Amino acid sequence: MKIRTATITLLVTSAFAGSALADKLPKDAIKLSASEVQALYADKTSDWSRINSYFAPDGKYLLVGKNGQFLGEGRWSVKDNEMCTDVLIKGVKDGGSKKSKDCWAWYKQGAKYWTLWSGEKNKKSGYYSNELQKLLTGDKVSKKYEELSSPN
Repeated sequence: MKIRTATITLLVTSAFAGSALADKLPKDAIKLSASEVQALYADKTSDWSRINSYFAPDGKYLLVGKNGQFLGEGRWSVKDNEMCTDVLIKGVKDGGSKKSKDCWAWYKQGAKYWTLWSGEKNKKSGYYSNELQKLLTGDKVSKKYEELSSPN
């Protein structure tokens, strides 16, 4: 079970990794409101490097590994300028599981949006500005989630 959990931890941690083009938050950037952050995610699919996840308007959260090795189900919510996910991630083949919580804080500078992922180790220079490009309209995850979660 330790190997399963370690494998899932590694997959999840690397799946949410932020952009390599991280920077400092500009001094004139302002926090987004909760309603602005809610609108960024509701009925959107993320296209992150190793996972796709769907943010249903009712707060349901689904994710699938692009490699087909893991999937997850949980909830997403917004408080202030931060969107957080609470999810149980499961290995498709080995059945191992791990709970995970991640958050993204949002700021705006003029027309440019800045994000800081909670897993970023560098809290001063870990901001990035390409997260909006990774959010696609609609549900592009549920079908793959069902395929991966149904017995073969």
